[in-house]
Amino acid sequence: MSQQKQFHHAKALGAMRYVYQRVVGKPLLVHFVMADADKGQRNAVEEVFAEDCLL
Repeated sequence: MSQQKQFHHAKALGAMRYVYQRVVGKPLLVHFVMADADKGQRNAVEEVFAEDCLL
């Protein structure tokens, strides 16, 4: 079940990142993440933002 959640969270975060860049003109950079016990949410954040952000 967590993998299904991760997929949906990753899609939503990816869309948010895309819209932010189109509106602001700069990439969305994440410096801090506050997460709960749900691994799917945390994994989705890492999947979308880890390549160019400090997590």
